[in-house]
Amino acid sequence: MKYHEYASSVHVLIERSTERLVMMFEIDLPDVKNNTPWQESLKARMNYAYKRIQKMDQERRYTSFYSNILRAFRFTEASFNFHHAGEIVEIGLAPLRLTDIVLPNGSQREIPSIDGAYDLDILIPRLAAAAREGRTAQ
Repeated sequence: MKYHEYASSVHVLIERSTERLVMMFEIDLPDVKNNTPWQESLKARMNYAYKRIQKMDQERRYTSFYSNILRAFRFTEASFNFHHAGEIVEIGLAPLRLTDIVLPNGSQREIPSIDGAYDLDILIPRLAAAAREGRTAQ
């Protein structure tokens, strides 16, 4: 089920002109006004999405080393649209951009350390509050 949910929520775009691979996620939120434990389910889905974003970025870097055609892709970008009651919930979450910039220690950073707004302990309460208040994109 996890793989089906993931596959149905992500759209991948290949944009050579902007040197990037784009992952766009469309995630439906449940009725946030009831007391069902939806936050843990969303946290699990988001953690899985984060792993897939990092995997895509690793594969982009690896293949560009071996292929001149793929060398043009210098960024992996991910954006999330959260839907509640058929509307996009507006929380001002900027797209996440992973680049070829290498840190001295050579390790790959976790998503929340790239952009603190993606820390799930911060993001999920923001989503719940925005959905309860009816803040939607116009």
